Amino acid sequence: MLNSPKIMKLPGKPVILLLSLLAWSMTCQADKTDNDAKNARNKTGKMIKCSPGGKVADTVTLEKGIASLKPGMVLRLLPGTYNSFEMPIIRKDRIIVEGDASGGYCNLHLVIYGRDCIVRNLSIYHLEAGDATIVDSKIYGLVILSSTRRCKSLIYNCAINSESVYPENNDVMFKYCTILRGKIVKNRRGEVAQTFSYRQHRYGMYSIINFGEVEKKGDVTFDKCIFYSNAHVFGRVSKQINLTLEDCLVYNPMSIINLGEKKSVNTLKNLNEYYNLRMRGSNSRKKPSFVKEPTNSWGNLTRDEFILKKDSPGKGLGVNMGPKGIPVPRSK
Repeated sequence: MLNSPKIMKLPGKPVILLLSLLAWSMTCQADKTDNDAKNARNKTGKMIKCSPGGKVADTVTLEKGIASLKPGMVLRLLPGTYNSFEMPIIRKDRIIVEGDASGGYCNLHLVIYGRDCIVRNLSIYHLEAGDATIVDSKIYGLVILSSTRRCKSLIYNCAINSESVYPENNDVMFKYCTILRGKIVKNRRGEVAQTFSYRQHRYGMYSIINFGEVEKKGDVTFDKCIFYSNAHVFGRVSKQINLTLEDCLVYNPMSIINLGEKKSVNTLKNLNEYYNLRMRGSNSRKKPSFVKEPTNSWGNLTRDEFILKKDSPGKGLGVNMGPKGIPVPRSK
């Protein structure tokens, strides 16, 4: 006698409820990230304006501006070359650092040690920050610092040439970012692992993302990002790093990880051998096409080097560049 169809078992309510809760949780997390970026764009405070040497009317020097800061204030940096006698370090909490919306470049190395800080609308040579939200900015070299307490670092809609990330005691989220460097390395197999050092940071010359040594596990998430490197993408391996890739586009002609003379990593799923990897959505390895192809140099910061062509893969991913060469929010 054949079994009656009535006794066929379908997923029960607990399973459906669990899947629904999981989808709801992921949606809420995405909405929270977008809202955090929106809040960082809109927050206001008493402003101090700085220019190189304080030579522009109604501005002060960078040193005086930093010394005058109090929590909740805004430090606006006008474009130009800042020749500080000492390393500019912001130690106050809840400080907002911003550009003047002109897209002008600040030739400056800035360090932010304060908590709950914001960086926005800024084009800068080098930035170090930890407990911070960084939005709509263009940065040649970015360092995400470790923290003495648990915190979150959000980098949202930014154009970056290279970065070092120390995910210890902080959860690091990159969303709608393009990390790009067009330097072509002649050694196609990538045996050379040349590096240079600055203070405690170590940069891989042939990698665009370099993880620092950490003692505690940290989370690093790339959501809807574009990686473009004419060499390698990652420069250090560690099972202490929980690496999440969600809807990202990755291009590199060499091994994804700079392993020197070791074996190459040629597929995204093989990253799991070196990190605690989680992949979500649609991650692909394709070459994006930009309005201006990245040049064979260490610095690619022009506007058109970050704008995708109409027929390029990766539409809707990466940074959204504005007409002034500074990232701007996406229009709905």
